[in-house]
Amino acid sequence: CHHVQQGEQAQTGSQQQARTTMPTSFRVPTPKTSSRYSQQALLEEVRVHTQSTLEQIAASGKFLDLEFGIVCPDGEVIKAMARFDTGSNLDVIDPRVATVLKKHKIHWGHDGGEWVELAGKQQAQVAGSLLLPISITGRQLDLPRRLNFDLEAKVLGAPTGVDMLLGLPTLVRTGILQAVIDK
Repeated sequence: CHHVQQGEQAQTGSQQQARTTMPTSFRVPTPKTSSRYSQQALLEEVRVHTQSTLEQIAASGKFLDLEFGIVCPDGEVIKAMARFDTGSNLDVIDPRVATVLKKHKIHWGHDGGEWVELAGKQQAQVAGSLLLPISITGRQLDLPRRLNFDLEAKVLGAPTGVDMLLGLPTLVRTGILQAVIDK
């Protein structure tokens, strides 16, 4: 495994065991196969059931950062530090990490040029996108086994100390948000 960046340790809150049950063979659907309606319904359900928890997390001013592996087509696993951002609708990867991944045969999706809105109504131009095969060990989130999913991330600067941001739609779709809240 290679380390793209030596990051800060993940802040995981309480150490209570998660009570999550999942099938033994589990793969989260890719963004292209997920229905828009079901994603919207999931987002609304999570918003209703977890609003007080999210407010507590926001009030604490702490971030939840997690190191995970990006499984490259050439067999390498690149470690990246990701910040869970419930206030974002985008998944973002830093351009310097995207360059490292490209050397390991991760393919670029869109060429870029798209403008996106950031916090504070700022606009930024995306340099492209990458389809990333992500792998998180079950131990990191108190899950019964490894979680594997595909993620389309926009190539755009990430905050200092992290290589990626995972937005709310991905956190909900993958079950990561629920695992963190249950923890």
